[in-house]
Amino acid sequence: MKKLVLLSSFLFMITSCHNEGTEDVSSLEKNSNITASKTAQKKTSNNTIVTLSMDPVTPLCYNSILDNRNVQLHISQPAPYDIQFKLTLKQKALGGYLSVPNPWVMVIIPKGETWATLDTACQLESFISCGKYTEIKTANFRLTVTSAKYFSAPGETFNYEFNNGVNTYDFAHQVSCLGGGWNPDEPK
Repeated sequence: MKKLVLLSSFLFMITSCHNEGTEDVSSLEKNSNITASKTAQKKTSNNTIVTLSMDPVTPLCYNSILDNRNVQLHISQPAPYDIQFKLTLKQKALGGYLSVPNPWVMVIIPKGETWATLDTACQLESFISCGKYTEIKTANFRLTVTSAKYFSAPGETFNYEFNNGVNTYDFAHQVSCLGGGWNPDEPK
């Protein structure tokens, strides 16, 4: 008898939990004085969220023993097709940013993947000129996503938006200069 009571109470709990989630907002409004708020009916965007961030792994580059990292491009959901992103790079100089020829890089995130790594740690070493002094030089850069589209999907549109509405990523890059060269900041 105890087993039967225990079994019936267990089935009652399963049934009540199962039925609890099937009630929709309109039945709540009909059966009580509670109304659904706008936040409960919040619409979510089907757009893919695009984010630029720093890679957690430090790669080894030519002469750098510094903590330069690659930049990663993330998307919030795997895509049904390959996605092509075009990015520009600008280097900060004299209070503003100087542009590198457009586009600086094109990145493809393959179908089914959610991220790609841009080789900024090693590639940007040549953008910082060393001089005649042994020192660590720092340069500031800005990456900007200028466009994104499906790479080989005729007629399909890639709907995306940027994380917090920001399509740029600012970061610093350092180079260990060994000295012995000319100083680009001094007149010849």
